[in-house]
Amino acid sequence: MKLFVTVDGERFEVEIEDVRARPVVAVVDGMRYAVEVAEAEAASSAPPVVARPAGSVSVPANANANADVRQVLAPMPGVVVEVAVKPGDRVEPRQPLIVLESMKMKNVIRATVSATVEAVHVSNGQGVKHRDVLVTYGR
Repeated sequence: MKLFVTVDGERFEVEIEDVRARPVVAVVDGMRYAVEVAEAEAASSAPPVVARPAGSVSVPANANANADVRQVLAPMPGVVVEVAVKPGDRVEPRQPLIVLESMKMKNVIRATVSATVEAVHVSNGQGVKHRDVLVTYGR
């Protein structure tokens, strides 16, 4: 099932693999998320409504006015399985930066701005905590 969802004014196409599964798996821009579901009333034939992600998820840097768009933070704890950029690389929005494995799912962390990579703070096999700095952009 495909849905269109708007978050902070940005529209996303979301594909739900099986609305009856628990947790529901939602695919957004190629990234898979396990999400909690608010159950529909028994008398209703409407499908369940996705309430919120089960864990932390990547949020566009401009979604938080206080966010430092120079830093890309880990959206969840996990292990770095791939680093796709190096210092000096020019990145564009939606370009893969890091692949982070968490709860047996690989999550692609993508650039949200056009920028030049100043520093990569992680390496393959490294464990990270929620909100650890992964990449810093230059000014």
